[in-house]
Amino acid sequence: MIETERLILRTMKISDAEMMFKNWTSDKEVTKFLTWEPHANLDVTKEWINHCLEHNLDNLLIVYKENNEPIGSISIVNSHADNTSCEVGYCLSKEYWNKGIMTEALRAFVKDLFKVKNYNYIIACHDVNNPASGKVMEKCGFRPSFIKSELNKNGDWLDLKYYSLNYEEFKINNLILDLKNNLNVDVYSASTIEDFIKKLKYADVSYLEVDMIDNPKIKKVSSLESYNFYILRDGIRKYYFLAPLKNEHRLKEMSEYFIHLNQEYFISLHGKSIEYLLVKTLREKKLHISFAESCTGGLMVATLINIPGASNVINESLVTYSEDSKMMMLGVEENTLKQYSVYSKEVAKEMAQGLYNITKAEICVSITGLAGGEERNPSDGSYDFGIILHKSFKDSLEIIEHKVEKGTRNEVRKKQVNYVLFKVLKLVNEYFVD
Repeated sequence: MIETERLILRTMKISDAEMMFKNWTSDKEVTKFLTWEPHANLDVTKEWINHCLEHNLDNLLIVYKENNEPIGSISIVNSHADNTSCEVGYCLSKEYWNKGIMTEALRAFVKDLFKVKNYNYIIACHDVNNPASGKVMEKCGFRPSFIKSELNKNGDWLDLKYYSLNYEEFKINNLILDLKNNLNVDVYSASTIEDFIKKLKYADVSYLEVDMIDNPKIKKVSSLESYNFYILRDGIRKYYFLAPLKNEHRLKEMSEYFIHLNQEYFISLHGKSIEYLLVKTLREKKLHISFAESCTGGLMVATLINIPGASNVINESLVTYSEDSKMMMLGVEENTLKQYSVYSKEVAKEMAQGLYNITKAEICVSITGLAGGEERNPSDGSYDFGIILHKSFKDSLEIIEHKVEKGTRNEVRKKQVNYVLFKVLKLVNEYFVD
């Protein structure tokens, strides 16, 4: 079963025959351009229903929710042998013509064919003398392809206009429709997602890009005055947050809230990475940062050093992988290590405090924990980190946190770095207010 705002698309039953016969299967106007003749009596409709059920045909009734009556049908009329493509057909009671009903049904049916039945390509056609059917197809994103002459049910030649639609085109069409419905914004037709994004600038729309590591647990956000969607490329979800120019302030609010909810998956904002944003922010605020790393093995400071200008913000940083190095270089107490273990908030706290004693940097970051194994999800990738921010000797903010990451060893370390740097960026913007 497929459900839309006004309709239900479901498998037909013998008990539907009477309403089907009354509403459209006996109507010469409805069947004028179809491949079958109007049904002469109720028994013909019943035979047709039995035929569809016995052969398990993808022929669904269009049921109008308001009165629970069947008002038409939509189906796969031909399917490619490898099930990668199919042809669809439909008909509707004339009482419901010109109300957007068929467009609503076709859009829902096509979505199901792409997303549930995994077709890659869908075609449809209509008699050239029935252009209204072609308008329905075009509203659903179908593109005119060619005109072909065929013999009709009466043995006469007719011209059929064929349309095609692939999944990418379908998604773009839905985006265009959603923007119109949600934001009252018109975007010209586009052939690819990238082309669609380029055309946004001609539609009085502002947008922000947010990159996330692909993960089904990413939390969605919504707003009445803005819209968002994402595309998946090479394991990265590229989210687009859109709003009319008059509501541009909503973009920042919604994107920041979205990033806050999904910190561990965040990669970049508007094409700018976390490390770029952090270095830029530290330079603008004239702040310095130091790291005391254990499980990440220097990856945090190395990630920042990838950004030009990092030398202006990075103070001394240490890799204290062993327990001895934590004690000798950072002053971590031996009793703390014994009582809480090296993988603990208590050790992370003393590491950050010891780092500040050495560097006097305004931001001191420590991390200690497990980096994971060689296989995906082989063991606990838990870790603890400390962030201490200093405005002055007496005015400081201390954050000690525990988290768990899953993945291979390198995946875990990258996630740890990604999350902690994002956390630092957020805290710096909140704590060091100009």
